[in-house]
Amino acid sequence: MPASFLWLPIAAVAAHLVEEFVWPGGFAEWYRHYPPGATTAVSSGFLVIVNAVFVLLALLPPLLGPSPRGFAIWMVVAAVAGANAVFHLYAVRRTRAYSPGVVTGVLFYLPLAIV
Repeated sequence: MPASFLWLPIAAVAAHLVEEFVWPGGFAEWYRHYPPGATTAVSSGFLVIVNAVFVLLALLPPLLGPSPRGFAIWMVVAAVAGANAVFHLYAVRRTRAYSPGVVTGVLFYLPLAIV
């Protein structure tokens, strides 16, 4: 497998974060009202920390290179990304409304998890 393959998770994460927080954005506000009928207290700091940890995790495979550890962490990132895509799909089904992150979840995270 080419070393460029190891960069796929960070590229997918970057695209997903853009959809959630930049364009069209709105994930933080959307998540504060999910699930329907409940108010979830989630701070901006919490979202920054969670996403920063995921970005760092996604950067590990290319930094470790084509090694057993690099590929193992690649698979962990792909599994977490796949679970995130399923979360967004479930949220869309449940709320019958757009969930910021569902498009990149379906287009990038699910294929990453399937690979």
